[in-house]
Amino acid sequence: MGKGRPLQTMQSRQRHQQSEFIERFVSEHLGISTDDPCFQYVVTQLFGTHRRGLLPTDPALLRRFVADVRTRFYVEQEREAAARAKCWVYYLRIGEHIKIGTARNLSARLVSYPPSTVVLAVERGSYELEAERLAQFAPHLAARKEWFHPHPDLLAHIDRIADRDTIATALAERQAM
Repeated sequence: MGKGRPLQTMQSRQRHQQSEFIERFVSEHLGISTDDPCFQYVVTQLFGTHRRGLLPTDPALLRRFVADVRTRFYVEQEREAAARAKCWVYYLRIGEHIKIGTARNLSARLVSYPPSTVVLAVERGSYELEAERLAQFAPHLAARKEWFHPHPDLLAHIDRIADRDTIATALAERQAM
């Protein structure tokens, strides 16, 4: 039992050295900067492929493999961004205030508000867009961080994005929350 630990330590050290070698190789020979967002993804993919004994040795095939890995990285990034953008940033009139919020399923979200709530506008977006809007209209806060006075700047923005067809689409969608 005690003999297993030195072997594990040696294997761990070898993996670390191999990983460092691959990082240098990617940076120096494949021209991918360590600042490139896909650098670590490429290193991880190369390391896993190397460990399985499947790494191409032909330079042209290796460059093609790396190009495919980079493409896969950016496609995954786009998919994640699209998933984040499947939200609606909504603008509601509730009493004398305007509420700005985000929901994947607007119909389900509206259930938690009073029946007198009016949907003023919606825009495709994300939690990041909601944060931008909250910061943009922060000078007009009424009470809490998402409740605003109906200031002319906010009302003008709502008028610019208000579209009854878009609101109908947002209310009709049944996305998981």
